[in-house]
Amino acid sequence: MAEKTLKDRILNVVRSEGDATFARLDQLDGFSGGQRVIGDNSKNIVVWDHMTDDAVLAVLELQAEGKIQSRTAGLFHYLYDGGGLPNLPVVKKAPAKGYKDPHWQPIVLVPLEQG
Repeated sequence: MAEKTLKDRILNVVRSEGDATFARLDQLDGFSGGQRVIGDNSKNIVVWDHMTDDAVLAVLELQAEGKIQSRTAGLFHYLYDGGGLPNLPVVKKAPAKGYKDPHWQPIVLVPLEQG
């Protein structure tokens, strides 16, 4: 049997656990260690950083395919998953024009379908 792709492994974690923080996904081989950041550059909001190109592509493809979506999460989700938190202020209510300096928006990825 062929080894599962990172995309398959991400989807498996999200589906089997009901949701997944980036701290949880960071534990998957091939997810972290890169220089990619995912978030909203126009508002200076970071969702997660130090991701590999494959990890960013996998998450974006799963969202585009309608298999997962993101939801705002609390710090508890990330602390529970034992992941390191970005050394950034947490987004409270983003100003219309965005923040001057980067802020972190904690989210969880949740499954949309089982097919």
